[in-house]
Amino acid sequence: MADAGAWQESTRGLLQFACLTRPDWTREETWNAIHAAKTAGLPWDRLVRRLLDIAFRVETPPTRPRELWDDARGVRDRVVPGQLDPEVRARLLADLAARGPVAGPRHGGGGDP
Repeated sequence: MADAGAWQESTRGLLQFACLTRPDWTREETWNAIHAAKTAGLPWDRLVRRLLDIAFRVETPPTRPRELWDDARGVRDRVVPGQLDPEVRARLLADLAARGPVAGPRHGGGGDP
């Protein structure tokens, strides 16, 4: 079993590095994400890799440390179309094309719908 003191020192170092890398992250939110991911059972090596991946990723909106916790829980808030398997994407697009145009509300301009 790993020494608790060593784990705390490693965590402090990771916290400091992550906050220096991302000044827009607060120490509190980053610490909470690290602690929650560790409590959820995320192995240390995966936790470090994932946090650094999140910290170095430049996106709009900006990444947040809580994505680490989401990863540990298996939650994916962000769905990027480019992440779809090409075959799945092709099937979805073919299905949409086969359905034809979607009928929606039509407004004639002015008055109640």
